[in-house]
Amino acid sequence: MESCQNCGHKLNPGQKFCPKCGAVQKREAAAPPPSAPQNRSREENRKGPSFFRSKKFKVLAAVIVILAIGMIGAYQYIASTMTPGKIQAQFVDAVKKQNVKEMKQILNKNQTELDLTDDVISDFLMYLKKHPDVYTKTVLQLKKDAGKLAVNKDYDDRKRPVSLVRDGKKWLVFDYYAINVKPYAVKLETDQDPVEISINGKAVGKISKSNDTFGPYLLSDIEIKATYKGEYMNVVKTESIDPYEEDGQNKEGIQNINVELDLSGNTVTVSSNNEDALLYVNGKSTRKKIKDIEEFGPVKTDGSMKLQAVYQLGSHTVKSPEEPITSDGQEVYLEIPATDFVGDYAGNDEYSGYDEDMGYIDGDKEAIAQAVRDHYNYISSGNYEEAYDLFSSKKQLNYNQWKHGVEKNYRNIVEISNIEQIDETNAKVSLTLTSYDRKSSGKTLVQKFGGTWSLIYQDGRWLLNASKIKPQGSYTTNE
Repeated sequence: MESCQNCGHKLNPGQKFCPKCGAVQKREAAAPPPSAPQNRSREENRKGPSFFRSKKFKVLAAVIVILAIGMIGAYQYIASTMTPGKIQAQFVDAVKKQNVKEMKQILNKNQTELDLTDDVISDFLMYLKKHPDVYTKTVLQLKKDAGKLAVNKDYDDRKRPVSLVRDGKKWLVFDYYAINVKPYAVKLETDQDPVEISINGKAVGKISKSNDTFGPYLLSDIEIKATYKGEYMNVVKTESIDPYEEDGQNKEGIQNINVELDLSGNTVTVSSNNEDALLYVNGKSTRKKIKDIEEFGPVKTDGSMKLQAVYQLGSHTVKSPEEPITSDGQEVYLEIPATDFVGDYAGNDEYSGYDEDMGYIDGDKEAIAQAVRDHYNYISSGNYEEAYDLFSSKKQLNYNQWKHGVEKNYRNIVEISNIEQIDETNAKVSLTLTSYDRKSSGKTLVQKFGGTWSLIYQDGRWLLNASKIKPQGSYTTNE
C-alpha cells in the first residue's frame, strides 16, 4: 500500500490526493521501453558477434586479397612471356638447342594445313642448323617483326618463309604471338607411267604422265625419289629441293614447287631392212614392229640387252643377228639376210619375196598371224599375263576367271588357213586349233576347234578382239 508523501497517511493504490491532508501525490513517469539498438545489441549478445566482424570473415578476406595479388602477378608474368620479343628469343633458343618441344610451343598452331608432328619439327630444326645463312636471315626477319608488333598489333607479314605474327587470343585473354612458317607442296610431272614416289624416305604413292601434288611440308630439305619399273629395267631418279631458294616466296598460302622428272633413262634408235619385222629383246618378242618404234627404252647399256629383228615368212622364221646395246643413244641396225627359201614365195599373192628396199612384203598379214600364234604359245608356256595382254581393250574378260579356264592347258597347235586384212585397223584369221589339257586323273584331254579370230590394230600392234570358234571334237589319251 502506498503512503501520503506529506503526512504519511495510508493511501489506496493510484490515489492522487491524500484524504487527510489533501496533498497532491507526485507520480514518477514509467520507464520507456528499451530502444531498438539496445534490443539489437542484446540480440547480438545472445547470437554472438557479426560475420563481417568475425575471424572467419577476416581470414577469408585475407585469402581473397592474396589470391587477387597472385592472379595479377601471374597475369603480368604470363603476359611478359608472350611478348613478340620473348617469342623471337625462344625461337633462337630452340634452334640452338635443337629443342623440338620448345619449338612446338611457339609454332603457329592455327596453321591447320600443317601437321606439326615431332618428326616434322625436328626436320625443320635440322634444316636451320644445316643452312646457317637461312637461319641468320630468319632471325633478322623475326627481330624486325617483333619490333613492329610491339608498336602495332595489326602488323602482319606472312609473305616470308618464316615470320612472327599475332594470330588472335590465347585463353581469351592474352594476345597470341607465334612463329608462322609458310607451307610448301611439291607438284611432280613425269614422262613415264606409272612412277612410284617417295618423299623424305616415305612412300607417298604413284603418279601418271600428267602430274600430282604432295604435301604440304614444313620448311626443310625435300628429298624426292622416283622409280619407274620398265619392262626391261628400272629407272630411278632422285631430286633434292631447297624450298627457301624457290621462286615465288612473296606469295601467301601454300606454295607449289614444280618438279619435272625425266625417267626415260637410256634409249636407242632401231632400224632394219625389214621394217615389218618384230623387235625381240633377249629372245623375247616386244610384239611391236620396228617401223612403229621411234625410240626404244629404257635400256641397259652394259651389253646384257640384245636386240633382234624377227620375221615370219610363211612357215619359215627369218632373223637378224642379235645386236648388244652398249651406249646411250646407240643406233641399232638389224639386218635380216636374204635366204635360199625366199624364192619359194616368188609370184605368190601373199608373199612376193624379198626386196632390198622394202624387205619382205605383206608383213602386216604375218604380224596378224603372229599375234594369234603368240597368244596360244604363251598359254602353252604358262605366260598367262602376256597371253592376256594380247586381248584388245574391247574384249572385256576377267583376268582371274580367264586364267582359271586355261591353267590346265599345256600345249596348243595352231594351223592358220587364211589371213584377211579388212582395212588398216581390222583383220580376220581363219584357223584350226588342237589343244591339250591335263586332267586330274593324269590323262590328257585333246580338243579340236575351228573358226575365226577378229583382230584390231591398237597401240601399234594387232590384238585379238572377238572370236567365232566352235568345238569340232575331242578325245582322251594317256599322253
